[in-house]
Formats: sequence, structure tokens, C-alpha cells
Amino acid sequence: MEIVGQSGILDSYKNWMKELIERTQGWDIDQREELKDFIVIKKDKSPSSLKATLFLYLNDSKIAVTNIIPSDQRELNYDEYNFILDEFYRLFVINNPFNLRIDYSNENILIQDILTKEVSDRLIQFSRLANKSTGSSHPLDKKRWNDFVIRSFKANKIIDPQMLSRWLIEEETWEYSIASELAIDYEKAISLLAQYEEGD
Repeated sequence: MEIVGQSGILDSYKNWMKELIERTQGWDIDQREELKDFIVIKKDKSPSSLKATLFLYLNDSKIAVTNIIPSDQRELNYDEYNFILDEFYRLFVINNPFNLRIDYSNENILIQDILTKEVSDRLIQFSRLANKSTGSSHPLDKKRWNDFVIRSFKANKIIDPQMLSRWLIEEETWEYSIASELAIDYEKAISLLAQYEEGD
């Protein structure tokens, strides 16, 4: 799902949406400083749907729902994912008072829309060339993986680990366990680089 409009109008919609979410029972804004290009929304469990976290990516021309992650189970099936997306749409999108274009699709955002082209190219290169049964264990695969991580950090384009894992699984056909290990490795590496840069 993408909400498309001019920058100033999108800012007004974003503020309107945040205020509405904070007034809506079972929904809340999760402030995450390390995800400055995202709005992170927490949804409590209800009789009709699961507890989950929604990630909305922002740039100057659109706001896009890029991922929905369950809180109480490993992953959502297709119907569960779409039900939560529909609920978000009904509550916080369809009745907005702004002149915005709504592109309602269940397709995920391209990785290039979250990372820069240079960073996403390194990730794609790693994924396409790596041995998918061993992750980044092989020295050449490790070198390509580290190149992606370092470039991601230097460009300040940090992807949410759960989103990275989902992209590896759904778009690049990695096994769940290996993709999860890579996402955890990415999160730890970014944290280590940040600590090193701060000089602690």
C-alpha cells in the first residue's frame, strides 16, 4: 500500500494519522530513533486479528507500508497479513481529509526504495552469488556481506532486520533459518559499527 502526494500534504496526513492512531484503542506509535525514515506502528491483539508491528516507509512523495511483523508467532500467513493491512487501511487511510492518491497493493516495496542504489546493489550481489545453504560462511560470501553492511552503515540507510529477513525469504528464496541468522548478524554488526564510531 502506498499513499502518494506532495511533501507538505504528506506531512499533514502523517500528523493527522499519528494523532488518530494515538486516540484509537489497541494502536500506538512506536518511536524508534534508529529508523528515522519509518513510522513504526504497534497493533494489539484483537478478537479478529493478531498483535503485530507495521512499518511505514517515508520519503518526499509517498508513505508506504513495507512490512507487517507478528509479535506472538514466527510469521504471518497471506490472509493474516492482508487482514491487518485492510484494518489499517479502513481505520487510518480511507477516510483521510487530504487529496492523496492511494495505491492499494499487497506487493512489497522494492529494496531499492529503502536503501540507496549503491547499498541495495551490494545486498543483491551478495544474495545472488552466495551459497544459500551456508549464508555468509564462505570467505567470498563474507566479504560481499560485510561490504553491504559497511556501505549500509556509512550511507545511514539502515534496514529493519525483520524487513531484511522477509526480503531475503520472499524475494530471494532464502530458507527462513538462514535469512533470520543473516538479519541478526546485520543488526549486531550495525550496532557494533555505531558503538565504534561513537568511540565508546
